[in-house]
Amino acid sequence: MRDEEQETSLDELYRIVGYTVTTWAMIEAALDMSIAVIYHCCGGKNISADLPRTLKNKIRFMRRSLRQLSPLAPLKAKGLVLLQRVSGMKRQRHDFVHSVLINVRAFDGKFKFTRLDAGQAMHKIRETEFDVSHFPKFSEEIQDLATDMTSFAQKLAEDYTK
Repeated sequence: MRDEEQETSLDELYRIVGYTVTTWAMIEAALDMSIAVIYHCCGGKNISADLPRTLKNKIRFMRRSLRQLSPLAPLKAKGLVLLQRVSGMKRQRHDFVHSVLINVRAFDGKFKFTRLDAGQAMHKIRETEFDVSHFPKFSEEIQDLATDMTSFAQKLAEDYTK
């Protein structure tokens, strides 16, 4: 049976991962809404024949659309900054979702994870570490991004789906 310290550490980690996944879903939903509006109402079909599915392709589509589609000029600067913020946070989210916990007890406030990264010729094993003390700052940043992405998507919908 786990002792109280270990259980608290795991409970904290589970809360952090759950918060990250749930908040990231808000970010991706806003990204998907933005892409749908751009694709169907702003000329996005000229950027791509198909709606993008992966996060990498969604970011690429949005960047190209903001840079190339003149109807989006008023939102270009803000949109590009938001996409930069998404790009900056995606690895932490990706590591949480696709990695395996190595140690069930935090050492010096840090949890270790491992993941298998797909390479061109061969997969690579990568270890990552997450310091629980960094979560307050990370949670604020990811929540702010979710709020800002949602506002951006709503603005797009209001301005271009009339």
